[in-house]
Amino acid sequence: MPRLNKAARGKRRWVGVVFDDKVISSRQLIQSFSENLETVKIAWASDDAKVMILRVKLQEYPMLIKNIGETVGVRSLTSSGKIRLVKSRLDSILD
Repeated sequence: MPRLNKAARGKRRWVGVVFDDKVISSRQLIQSFSENLETVKIAWASDDAKVMILRVKLQEYPMLIKNIGETVGVRSLTSSGKIRLVKSRLDSILD
């Protein structure tokens, strides 16, 4: 079976978030986002699990940002269409 062209594949957005684990756990975070959005997944997490990169479909990105803004203890730091850019931005922001 032939592969899909790059343009035909689904677009996604990578979102770097930081959260206070005293207020909300990562499991609760993803569960609350998944209630409204079906494609939110953790793509990367730091060793202490306070900083994460979430993967979401491009169509659901505005709703995810809205949900992050309404959630106490969670803050979006950066987002991009490339995970490499999000990781490098998080490194520069947090160091």
